[in-house]
Amino acid sequence: IYNNPKKSVFLHRYADWVRYPLSLNYLNETSSLLLGEHDFKSFQSVGTPVPHTVRTIYSARWRQLNNDVLEFRITGSGFLKQMVRNIVGTQLFLERKSEKPEKIREIMDLKDRTQAGPPAPPQGLYLCRVYYPLELDNKCRKL
Repeated sequence: IYNNPKKSVFLHRYADWVRYPLSLNYLNETSSLLLGEHDFKSFQSVGTPVPHTVRTIYSARWRQLNNDVLEFRITGSGFLKQMVRNIVGTQLFLERKSEKPEKIREIMDLKDRTQAGPPAPPQGLYLCRVYYPLELDNKCRKL
């Protein structure tokens, strides 16, 4: 996320722009509440049927890359459609409304997409790495 009062002509295609100051501590507090096995139905895009919406989040952390750029990294057992965008959008929405960090857990418990914030835009969303079970990974490497 490009976090600066002025829009960047260089980053607008590669990062979401948030003009108001963001609190790294607040974002990391909300992220810590995502860790573990939970039902993420509240962060699933509407109209995407899947057999179950329970996922495990192993890590979720925000960090400051430079004065104006924040990065969110998340690792999990799998993700629902637009789940990461919906999580990030909800975190930004909750901070903007000055909600307590625990509100993200309350939203998860409701299992209702309409209770979460809007999705973050796709700019800046990158898939960095995919981990497969070792037996599948070894089998596919032989192909």
